Formats: sequence, C-alpha cells, structure tokens
Amino acid sequence: MGKVHMMKLAAMEQYREGPLTGHRFKITIDVTEPMDCTLSWYERTDHPYVDTEHWHAGEWHDLAVHADISNVFIPWSNHEASTGRHVIEIIDPPGTRYGQRTLDFCIACSNEAGEGFVLQLQQVISADRLSFRFDNSKDCRRVNVIQALKGVFRYASPFGQKLPDADED
Repeated sequence: MGKVHMMKLAAMEQYREGPLTGHRFKITIDVTEPMDCTLSWYERTDHPYVDTEHWHAGEWHDLAVHADISNVFIPWSNHEASTGRHVIEIIDPPGTRYGQRTLDFCIACSNEAGEGFVLQLQQVISADRLSFRFDNSKDCRRVNVIQALKGVFRYASPFGQKLPDADED
C-alpha cells in the first residue's frame, strides 16, 4: 500500500517575464509506492486562464485530472507507475498577463485509504500587490484527505461530482 510521508511547499519566488507576472513555487512530495497514491491539484480563480465551457470563475477544477494540458505534472506522471520510495518535485509557475487575479490552490496527495497531506495556497496579483501565502495550519501534518477536502470545497471536479464520504470504499 502506498504512503505519503510528507508534502510541503519547498520554495517560492516572484517573477516578471515580459507581460507575465507571477510566482514560481515548488511542491515536494515524499511518497512510497506512488502507483497506489493519488495527486489532486485543485485551482480556483476569478479570471479563468482556460477558455472552455467547463471552466468558470470561482469554481474549483482538478488540474491533475487534465495533466496532459500542462508540463507541471510531468514529474508526477514519470513516477506514477513506480514502486519504492521517491521524492517528487513539482514546479508550478502560475502567472498572468492581466492586471489582477486571485488564484487559490488546494493540493492533496493521499493513498487508497485517504491518508495523506493537503496544502492550501493563494496567489494574489494586483497593480499594487504581488503576494503568495499558504495556510500553515494545514501544511505538513497527516490528515484524512477526503475529510479535509470536504472542509475546503463542496465538489471535487469541474463537472460537479461530489466527493465520496470518508467511510465509503
């Protein structure tokens, strides 16, 4: 059975590259048997950056489900079928060309029993403010991920599927 030993925000830096303003951050996940674990990468923003009928401002979306649209998840994909213990580093450079945006993250990694870690992060970009923060009370402690996610948001996917109850198999 897989085990998530640790997940943490390992590094963060601001950047301005041409018209883009944002932060580059690194999440480190220490995991045994990644093939028995799940990475969920939920994002919610007031200015969607993907223009489809399923992506709306203010709604949570699991980007890990759509990993093929982003190079961010290649490190996880490279280890997803692996056995043994691995430290996986995921670097995400969220930025915007717009003058302002608030982007919330809820990143979870858990095993089949729902044991793992949840990180909550927020990026705020405005004309006079560029900030990145995380909720340290939810960082670096083992949780039942299903219960923790229920406390963050009501639906798990961009298509309205409810999160399973913690006691469901």
